[in-house]
Amino acid sequence: MNSRTDYYIISETGSRSYNEDSAVQKACKDREVFAVADGLGGCGAGDIASSAAVRTVVETFEKQTSINSEELLEKVFYSAQDKVLSLQKTEKAHHEMASTLTVLLLEGGSAQWAHIGDTRLYMFRNGEVLYQTKDHSVPQMLVNMGEMEPEEIRYHPDRSRLLSVVGRQWNGKVFSVSPKVRIKKGDAFLLCSDGFWELIEEKQMCSKLLETSNAAHWVEKMKSVVLKNGRGKNMDNLTALAVRI
Repeated sequence: MNSRTDYYIISETGSRSYNEDSAVQKACKDREVFAVADGLGGCGAGDIASSAAVRTVVETFEKQTSINSEELLEKVFYSAQDKVLSLQKTEKAHHEMASTLTVLLLEGGSAQWAHIGDTRLYMFRNGEVLYQTKDHSVPQMLVNMGEMEPEEIRYHPDRSRLLSVVGRQWNGKVFSVSPKVRIKKGDAFLLCSDGFWELIEEKQMCSKLLETSNAAHWVEKMKSVVLKNGRGKNMDNLTALAVRI
């Protein structure tokens, strides 16, 4: 936590035997970065990939102190991609390792973010969703084509089929970078893996936000909904990183 932000992180295994999600926060002078990654590949490979991705976020953030926010975000993603591809060569048994990655950068009075895969970022203002990232997935592609509604993504059989992730070969710039957004007191952000957002609807995120006054209480309220809706199911790892301005 710094003088402007109140943040809170949970990352749990769900019904799985190990956690392949990773999350991190780092502050430096007037900048603060937050990241969530969801590893793919199984057998521990996802854990290696997601850990490497968020570690690279912090390392790049600490080194690149003079470039603007958009350049920094792009540097972060290219560096994470290089790191995971390099690990695939050294960890030969884990050549399928990959990860989603979502990064939020706060600087001065503005926010900017970037993402790849289906780890989402939501921005809330006045208790409503102001912005939401679009997944790089097969169901999201169908939504973009007008063949299904956004809320159907949660129940689509191919919801986990990702089109772009860190650790797969890229054909050009495949991650998405937001415009810079001015932030206000009371704004809130939620970065979360699919194991979290699949089990809670946006209207419930908003209602729990309005019921609470800090990031920890908000996340714990949402987590209760996630666990209730996931009861009796083979729950994925669930990670949520909340930031309140």
